[in-house]
Amino acid sequence: MTIDLESEHKYYHHLLELARGSRGEAVLTPIEEGQKKAVIRVFVNKDGEHILLSAITVNLTDFNNPLPNITVSGFISGTQLILSVSVEGVDFPVKPIRVGTFLRKSWKPPLLIMAAVLIMALLLFVFFKVFPLLKSEPQVLPSSEPQTREPQTSTVEIQTEAEKVTATTSDAPEAGNTISTSTTIYFYPNSSKLKDGEKQKLDNTAEFLIRHPEKKVVIEGHCALYGTQEGRVQVSRARAEKIRDYLIQKGWKSNEPPLITWYGASKPVTTDPAQKDKNRRVEIRISNQL
Repeated sequence: MTIDLESEHKYYHHLLELARGSRGEAVLTPIEEGQKKAVIRVFVNKDGEHILLSAITVNLTDFNNPLPNITVSGFISGTQLILSVSVEGVDFPVKPIRVGTFLRKSWKPPLLIMAAVLIMALLLFVFFKVFPLLKSEPQVLPSSEPQTREPQTSTVEIQTEAEKVTATTSDAPEAGNTISTSTTIYFYPNSSKLKDGEKQKLDNTAEFLIRHPEKKVVIEGHCALYGTQEGRVQVSRARAEKIRDYLIQKGWKSNEPPLITWYGASKPVTTDPAQKDKNRRVEIRISNQL
């Protein structure tokens, strides 16, 4: 089940999964310019059936933008849906919504069943491990003169040290697999424009790649969980391609073409809404081999 938001004409926007700890965000816009108010309806989507939970009215008369962005964020805390609504940075109070009746309850087996499982495991252990030891006859050593055995401690210690040296050598990474450097470049929201200070980091990376054209390069584009899925994919792709084009313009000529990938918002480094700028990024991975 999910929490969806409704705009006009029965068009639903996905907000978040209906599960404890789940978070989500959606950005809406008014239907018409100069619209005085907007009504946001909150639904539970249960197998395609939308069940109304609440309706939120937002006053739009105090904003100069004729089509202001309405940002709705939410998360499930315990049995309540906590919503926050903001328009152009102005927050509107929203009461928590109870959703406990829709949350899936985890099945807990009765204590008797758990006890029966533990007893069965104990009986199997006794049957297969203890009984064979009780039935076996004790071995009688011959009465011949006892043999003098040399202490084994030194041999075991020498073997152990040799094994440690062998393990250390085999676990060491080969030079060809060593990553030379990795750089993260950050961007402004919903844009492929570099944030202040990121250009110097990118220039340093370009200088390194110009000196090492044999290096293999992977450029990964990412973005924050904002807007639509299609829009997030487009933004992450534009960011990755911009980094590639910038490096080439600086004079980088790689022996092999770089691998360009984009992930939208599917690989965030944080799910904290207050730190979502960290997700608006491109990661440049440089190594001796892909």
